[in-house]
Amino acid sequence: MADLLLHQLQHIRQLFYEAAPEDAKTINDYGWTVVKALLQHTAEVDGITCRQLLADCIKLPIERPSKLHSALLSAAVKVSSVHPQFRFAAYLKLWGIENLRPEDHERQHATSPQSSSSACGEHVEPSSLTKSFPSLAEKTTKALAHSLLLHPEDELTADLVPLLQSAGYQVRSSSSSSSLIHSLLVTRIKQATGKDGRKLIFVTLTSPEGLEVECISSQLQPSPLHPLPEGKRHYVNIGQLYDCLLHTKQESSSSSSLSSSLSSPLSLKEAYLSQQKSQDVFPQELGYIESIDQQHAHMHIYDGHSRHFVAPVQRFSKERAGDFVRFIPIIPQASKFKTAIILTTVPSDSSEVQTLLRDIRITHINKEKGYAAWELTDKSHPITELLSPLQLSQGETSPTFTTGYLNLTEELSSSLSLSSYKAFIYLKRGKDKIKRPHIARIM
Repeated sequence: MADLLLHQLQHIRQLFYEAAPEDAKTINDYGWTVVKALLQHTAEVDGITCRQLLADCIKLPIERPSKLHSALLSAAVKVSSVHPQFRFAAYLKLWGIENLRPEDHERQHATSPQSSSSACGEHVEPSSLTKSFPSLAEKTTKALAHSLLLHPEDELTADLVPLLQSAGYQVRSSSSSSSLIHSLLVTRIKQATGKDGRKLIFVTLTSPEGLEVECISSQLQPSPLHPLPEGKRHYVNIGQLYDCLLHTKQESSSSSSLSSSLSSPLSLKEAYLSQQKSQDVFPQELGYIESIDQQHAHMHIYDGHSRHFVAPVQRFSKERAGDFVRFIPIIPQASKFKTAIILTTVPSDSSEVQTLLRDIRITHINKEKGYAAWELTDKSHPITELLSPLQLSQGETSPTFTTGYLNLTEELSSSLSLSSYKAFIYLKRGKDKIKRPHIARIM
């Protein structure tokens, strides 16, 4: 059936171009033939043929705007939903968004009979049920957003931005360009039970700017253009990067019934596993693993700015307490909970680690009480903490130190002298809730 249909379409196309008609009726008849074939048999016609036929028609001298021109757009919307390779955004640029007619913005309504019966089983006259369907403009906007997500190389032109924004899509704009795609990193995964008793997996994704969005794991999928090998399932893991469409959160949507502690006004509309690497999108930092909490399966990491991060311990984690690591710092806008996505361990004698160390002098040693006093060699750069956007907005300030104390271990007690050393130092909160300088490593 599909082969016969393709043969007929190609034959009609060949006859049309051999005749090279100039009269409007023949041209319109050919356009309507293509529209009906694509609308009724989208799945049976391969993507290349669909693209070829639509490209043919967009070049014809058809009246614009017109019913036929809008019908071609409707066919392109249908094709884009079935064939992900079809670049709808590029087609829409040729079609011309300014050619949408007033009636293309009107939602469609259909009335169907609804039979019912009374409680005692008596027949009741059927009532009518009216259903509302999206307008062509609404379907065009959805197809455009989906196409831009699948084909990020296609440009989002300025004339299309208002169309997307009016539909609730969040557009990232800069002085030179606009993009609909948001790169979000999986930072937390938790299980919960829905109202119907089903086990649900909730995923928190974070943008480089610290925007957090929560969704259900089933919303995150591989791209149709880059499917997984046959037989391989897709699993959502911490540290995965997704290309996402963000949408203004609607209270009436099904996602609003899900429990969420996030205050983001946005929801995830659609997301596919990104072909980019997370370290090419997010910044990187060097840090030190102070301790590993096996009971809660997380690591405590401090960076050179005295910021405290928590990294999940995963099945394949090989890091140990005392290691230096390169990681992606996740600093939310609306939370103090900072997460680290570890990329790799870094040797303690590497040049990278040397950039974390500070020059100090030991000024006093008291072996009886088990401590030593120290001071920074360069006091113009004190030990302090780089505050998050939330802390800054709340008016918090960070204490600064140029001196401090060091607890003497058995090894240090026998080797430490009134001399100069290099040390990794950060502010750490003590049992009294006050932050003071803490020397994690001395070299």
